[in-house]
Amino acid sequence: MQGNWVQHPEWRHPRPCLVAEFIQLLSSESNEVATREGRSIIHPDHVLRALAGLGFGSFVGEVQAAWDTFKEETKSKGARGGARSVQA
Repeated sequence: MQGNWVQHPEWRHPRPCLVAEFIQLLSSESNEVATREGRSIIHPDHVLRALAGLGFGSFVGEVQAAWDTFKEETKSKGARGGARSVQA
């Protein structure tokens, strides 16, 4: 379990409405971070800062690791001619 969370039997499978609400909250905050920087597109670093700003700083390391893995996998696929390369 992440951080200091207490595992409750009903929390093993979060309700879709809670997941959707979390995504909406994170998207909205990420958009605000991007807007403050004068950007019209949300970049991964905006999402990381939004997570921290919303009090989910304990998630940042894992999300960053997933992003790094995605970039590496995409880069190697791009080298083989599969997917196009992603720039960070």
